[in-house]
Amino acid sequence: MVRAAEELDRQFGVRVVSLEREFITAMREESTGAKVRWDIVLRADAAVRDSRDRQNLRNLVQRALPRVAAAIPRTAPPALLTCPGLLSRYGQWPWLTDLAQTTGRADGIHGAWLLVPWEDPTVPPALGDEAVPLLPSQRAHIPDLWLANRHRAA
Repeated sequence: MVRAAEELDRQFGVRVVSLEREFITAMREESTGAKVRWDIVLRADAAVRDSRDRQNLRNLVQRALPRVAAAIPRTAPPALLTCPGLLSRYGQWPWLTDLAQTTGRADGIHGAWLLVPWEDPTVPPALGDEAVPLLPSQRAHIPDLWLANRHRAA
C-alpha cells in the first residue's frame, strides 16, 4: 500500500490523506472537547455493538466526520485517501459516498481516489466482510508491474 501511494504521488502529484490518521485526530479532538478520556473511547470501541458505550462511540464518530472532511483538500490536485479501515469499522461508507458526490461542486472536493488493498480484480474490493461501495467504473486495479514501473520499460 505504501508503494502504491508513493507511486501514485510520483506519477500524478496527488495529496496523500490518511483517513485513519484524520479520523483518530478528529475523534481525539472531539473527545477532549466533550471531556471524555481517550481510554473510555477505546473501551467503547471494544464494546458490544448494541451497548450504550458503542452508541456513544457512534455519536463521537458522527461529530468527528466534519473534521475528517475538512482535512480533504478542496483544490487540485486530487486527494489520495489511504487507510480507510475505520470507515468500514464504524459503518461510514455512506459518508464517503456523500463526499464523493460533492466532487466538482463549489462546496465540494476537487477529486479523490481511495486506495484499498485489492488482490483479485475479478472480485469487488472489500475491507473485512464489507464491500467497498464503488461501481465497476469507479475502480481500477493497480498491478505489481505498474508499481515496479515495468510499464515504462523499453
